[in-house]
Amino acid sequence: MRGFEPNKFYLFKLLESVDIVAVQEHWLQSFSEHKLTELKDTHIVYAKSFDNGLSSPSLTRRGKGRVALFLHRRFQAACAIVDTTSNRLLCAHICDKDCSGSLLFVNVYMPSGSSAADQAEYADILTEISSLIGQYPSAKVILMGDFNADITGLPSSWNRKAQLLQHYLTENSLVSMMTIYQNSSDYTYMSDDGSKKSYIDHIITHSANVGSFFEYMVVPEDPLNTSDHLPIQASFMSHLHPCKEARQEINMTNHKYNHIRIKWNQASSQEIQEVYSTAIDDICDQLLSSLPDEASLTGKHAEYMLNTLSQAMLNVSMRNLPYASGKKRKRQKPEWSTSVDSTYKAMKLSWKKWKLGGKNRSQANPLWIRYRSDKAAFRKQLRKQRHNLESSRLLQIERAKKGDDRLFYKLIKERRSRADASPVDTLIVNGKSYTGKATIQGFEEYFKMLSMPNPGNNYQSTITDTVEKLANVISTCTPNQRPFTRTDLDKAIGQLKKNKAAGADQISAEHVLFGGEKARNLLLVIMNTFVAHSFIPDAFKYGIILPLHKGNGKPLTDPSCYRGITLSSTFCKVLELLIKPKLLEQLHLLLLLLLILPPLFSEISTKMQ
Repeated sequence: MRGFEPNKFYLFKLLESVDIVAVQEHWLQSFSEHKLTELKDTHIVYAKSFDNGLSSPSLTRRGKGRVALFLHRRFQAACAIVDTTSNRLLCAHICDKDCSGSLLFVNVYMPSGSSAADQAEYADILTEISSLIGQYPSAKVILMGDFNADITGLPSSWNRKAQLLQHYLTENSLVSMMTIYQNSSDYTYMSDDGSKKSYIDHIITHSANVGSFFEYMVVPEDPLNTSDHLPIQASFMSHLHPCKEARQEINMTNHKYNHIRIKWNQASSQEIQEVYSTAIDDICDQLLSSLPDEASLTGKHAEYMLNTLSQAMLNVSMRNLPYASGKKRKRQKPEWSTSVDSTYKAMKLSWKKWKLGGKNRSQANPLWIRYRSDKAAFRKQLRKQRHNLESSRLLQIERAKKGDDRLFYKLIKERRSRADASPVDTLIVNGKSYTGKATIQGFEEYFKMLSMPNPGNNYQSTITDTVEKLANVISTCTPNQRPFTRTDLDKAIGQLKKNKAAGADQISAEHVLFGGEKARNLLLVIMNTFVAHSFIPDAFKYGIILPLHKGNGKPLTDPSCYRGITLSSTFCKVLELLIKPKLLEQLHLLLLLLLILPPLFSEISTKMQ
């Protein structure tokens, strides 16, 4: 990391999308470790500094090296820190409440020197890691950090530390994920002058656990990263399930939803096949190979596989295909041309440099002057583009007025709709006023109130009776009959509509349609398991409510004048489309029996008389 202070903005950026972050060389002394905790409240932090355990405070200007581990808060209740002798090690053990599975994370910062004392300390730390692993023989072990040893290339070129590390890995059946995923051009360390590059940072696990990893990459250069190291990012499968209460708390408090929309129409079919479908097939191949027998599969196992598949689909599509997110909606506006985008990126880059330089507004500061100049250029280009766009619209209206009345009134209607499409800034719920960003909370209170049962009516009992009757019909037509076939699944997926908004899991219909053959095979196993065990995953229970105004001059401040449209999970729609034909088949059979049997019984009774 090469210091927390100059890289805290980059670390904050990494924490927005990663559950676990291992940091080396934060350069903080023990009395400054609170800065790590204050960085982002979604993660808990465990840290060690070089002066931990010293009898007297250190008088050095800054701390030396040492480690920190960021864990998402949903793992807090299941996490325990394991004591270590060396302050170069930080070990965390995470397990389920019933101890059915566990993970052992070891964050390490190895000595960088080449002296005999450094090599001896290197060997001692490896010995202590073996002791830590021995304390948890059933845990899945993941070692990560700066090992200061490059084990790429020919063994004859390795230094003593690289030889020690490779010997240790071989003896303990461990493997660096770098040896499986590394490209020839990858490196994790580069000297200040750029003359030396090496691969000295590693993520290490037992060889039996290699199949659990479905993504591994060296994160590219970023202007916010001032370190001489590049981070390694990996995704792996785990059977750990955070507690239900923690998931509910996170979902209820996170009002700001960042919607991600993959621009599938901007990529050709061949490109989607190469960069998305093939990658998903490789991941699903690993998932299928790790599946136990179908007879021993449970609903929880299937839910875990579904969550892993959806996360892989989202990660691969975002990494390889163009997308837009809620945080960048201005880029979706018509005036956001290529020239505007280039000046915006130049302004953003100069702003980051000025921010890293201490935000000095002095006229003698070249970073401040460059940022102001780029900002002025961006605004000028944006105004120019808006003017050109407005002129072309007016010209189009003038031309349509002379020869095409239908097009003329269509353009006028679009212009008026665009002028009227202003977001609601005030909402009144039960006499309480919500303004600005608080209107989201107002809508939440209103729809929560609608979902609560009213003691004055019998809607709840009626709905319960109807659902129970429907459940009885479903139970007779699904689990006791043949499971879904691949033909059933293909037909269900074929009914999904493209260019529709995704649900809370961000998975759209295109993610499933372009998933590939092996993705469909895995999805078939998952859906059959859900039905066989009458299991509903948590992802199917969440939706996003979009309040759409009913129009016709109704007041914007009244929430009852809005229609709540719920965006549900695409995988949930697939399951519904699988069950629907079987359910209709049974209902048609029941209806046929009701039509045939009464006349038949009547005829029999007549003959008996």
